[in-house]
Amino acid sequence: MGCLDVLQTIHVCLHEAADLLGEDFTPRKVVYAISLKSGKALTTKNLFTFSQVSLLQAARALRAQGVDVAVAAIPSPDTSA
Repeated sequence: MGCLDVLQTIHVCLHEAADLLGEDFTPRKVVYAISLKSGKALTTKNLFTFSQVSLLQAARALRAQGVDVAVAAIPSPDTSA
Protein backbone atom coordinates (compact mmCIF):
# COMPACT_ATOMS: atom_id res chain seq x y z
CA MET A 1 0.00 0.00 0.00
CA GLY A 2 1.50 3.31 -1.10
CA CYS A 3 1.30 6.69 0.62
CA LEU A 4 -1.56 7.79 -1.63
CA ASP A 5 -3.58 4.68 -0.75
CA VAL A 6 -3.00 5.31 2.95
CA LEU A 7 -4.07 8.95 2.63
CA GLN A 8 -7.22 7.98 0.73
CA THR A 9 -8.07 5.43 3.43
CA ILE A 10 -7.54 8.05 6.13
CA HIS A 11 -9.74 10.48 4.17
CA VAL A 12 -12.59 7.96 4.06
CA CYS A 13 -12.17 7.14 7.76
CA LEU A 14 -12.29 10.83 8.67
CA HIS A 15 -15.51 11.33 6.74
CA GLU A 16 -17.06 8.34 8.49
CA ALA A 17 -15.85 9.61 11.87
CA ALA A 18 -17.29 13.08 11.17
CA ASP A 19 -20.74 11.52 10.89
CA LEU A 20 -20.32 10.08 14.39
CA LEU A 21 -18.74 13.09 16.10
CA GLY A 22 -21.35 15.77 15.58
CA GLU A 23 -21.17 19.43 14.60
CA ASP A 24 -19.76 20.70 17.91
CA PHE A 25 -16.62 18.52 17.78
CA THR A 26 -13.29 20.34 18.09
CA PRO A 27 -10.03 18.40 17.73
CA ARG A 28 -7.34 18.77 20.38
CA LYS A 29 -4.55 18.57 17.80
CA VAL A 30 -4.18 18.93 14.03
CA VAL A 31 -1.17 17.49 12.20
CA TYR A 32 -0.28 18.78 8.74
CA ALA A 33 1.54 15.96 6.96
CA ILE A 34 3.56 17.24 4.00
CA SER A 35 5.53 15.37 1.36
CA LEU A 36 7.87 17.09 -1.07
CA LYS A 37 8.13 15.60 -4.56
CA SER A 38 11.82 16.47 -4.64
CA GLY A 39 12.50 13.96 -1.89
CA LYS A 40 14.25 16.65 0.15
CA ALA A 41 13.73 17.00 3.87
CA LEU A 42 10.89 19.34 4.81
CA THR A 43 12.16 22.73 5.97
CA THR A 44 10.82 26.28 5.87
CA LYS A 45 13.39 27.04 3.17
CA ASN A 46 12.09 24.50 0.64
CA LEU A 47 8.37 25.00 1.21
CA PHE A 48 6.78 27.40 -1.30
CA THR A 49 6.14 30.89 0.08
CA PHE A 50 2.39 30.58 -0.50
CA SER A 51 2.41 27.27 1.40
CA GLN A 52 4.35 28.84 4.27
CA VAL A 53 1.87 31.71 4.55
CA SER A 54 -1.17 29.42 4.30
CA LEU A 55 0.22 27.05 6.90
CA LEU A 56 1.05 29.91 9.27
CA GLN A 57 -2.43 31.46 8.92
CA ALA A 58 -4.14 28.11 9.50
CA ALA A 59 -1.93 27.34 12.51
CA ARG A 60 -2.64 30.74 14.05
CA ALA A 61 -6.40 30.32 13.56
CA LEU A 62 -6.38 26.83 15.06
CA ARG A 63 -4.21 27.86 18.01
CA ALA A 64 -6.57 30.78 18.69
CA GLN A 65 -9.30 28.15 19.11
CA GLY A 66 -7.14 26.14 21.53
CA VAL A 67 -6.10 23.48 19.02
CA ASP A 68 -2.47 22.28 19.05
CA VAL A 69 -0.82 22.25 15.63
CA ALA A 70 2.07 20.11 14.39
CA VAL A 71 3.79 19.56 11.04
CA ALA A 72 5.10 16.13 10.01
CA ALA A 73 7.17 15.24 6.98
CA ILE A 74 6.04 12.31 4.84
CA PRO A 75 9.07 10.62 3.29
CA SER A 76 8.95 10.50 -0.49
CA PRO A 77 9.20 7.04 -2.06
CA ASP A 78 12.60 6.16 -3.51
CA THR A 79 12.12 6.47 -7.29
CA SER A 80 15.71 5.54 -8.19
CA ALA A 81 14.92 1.78 -8.24
